[in-house]
Amino acid sequence: NDMPRHCAFQFPAVLLTVGAARWDELRTSYLLLARDSETAVRRTLSFSLHEIAHVLDTQAVETELLDVFEAFIHDAEEIRVGVIGHLAEFLAEVGPACRESYLPVLNEVPTQTSPRNWRLREVLAEQLPRLTQLFSAESAHSVLTPLCCDLLRDEVAQVRETTLLAIPSLLRRVSEGKGEWTIDVTERLRSFAEPGGPFQDRQTFVYICQAVAQAEQPDTLMAETQLLPQLLTIATDPVLSVRIALARRILSFPGWALQAPSLHGALEALRSDESGRVQAFLEPPAVPPPPPSGSPPPPPPLLPPSPPPPLPPPSPQPFVKAPQL
Repeated sequence: NDMPRHCAFQFPAVLLTVGAARWDELRTSYLLLARDSETAVRRTLSFSLHEIAHVLDTQAVETELLDVFEAFIHDAEEIRVGVIGHLAEFLAEVGPACRESYLPVLNEVPTQTSPRNWRLREVLAEQLPRLTQLFSAESAHSVLTPLCCDLLRDEVAQVRETTLLAIPSLLRRVSEGKGEWTIDVTERLRSFAEPGGPFQDRQTFVYICQAVAQAEQPDTLMAETQLLPQLLTIATDPVLSVRIALARRILSFPGWALQAPSLHGALEALRSDESGRVQAFLEPPAVPPPPPSGSPPPPPPLLPPSPPPPLPPPSPQPFVKAPQL
């Protein structure tokens, strides 16, 4: 029977049409669909839960939809992805106190997900930039910072790259709180540059510095004093892949970062690197030399043949009356 699935698919449009004032007439049907035994029905509702919350007011969301949210967030992974993919949008519709109470849910996603299902972790990483703005500075420091660091060490590169987008907003949010919180976050980020750790961490640190430097409103003082000095050590890293990662990204740093003494020293160290693969990323693209003087100009490019002229229209034939027999 496909009727429940069609009802679940059309439910947000129906509620948006009739309005929140008639939610009482639809509540029973929605809760029945949310408890449907068919996975396809619950999955459809999980992708539209934030739309239902957007139509209802905050009190109705906290009293009517939180149970559905908790059921979906602990359901099968194909249903959880719908809720996690719109997690920030849903939590924006509840009050701050209720929102803070769901912080443990964020830490459950990586630990309760199959290691092979890296796309679910990527979906969570996509929500981090907005989540850092929804929660308080204390929560961003105590919960979101460890979560970001765990995702930055994920075994899948796509998850790590997506998480990098949240680092500037995370630092900005934490800086609104106590000063020691910012110090703790920067120390956690600098731990990626430790020489004794995995070389992938040192590559990730290069990308962290690039994301911080290229932010819309970067904290230049923090970056120049806490993060960029570590790149001077990475420029002489014994692992070639780490030096290549820095060489590929260093010229894309903004001007104020390239003028910092630490980054300028790292650039000079890379230019004197013994590996040509490192130096290749620091050289400008080759420009073909101009033709020698006195040489004939190059032939003009071949043009496609012009189409033949159109045939003249046929002349009308005079009408000849047939002789009568």
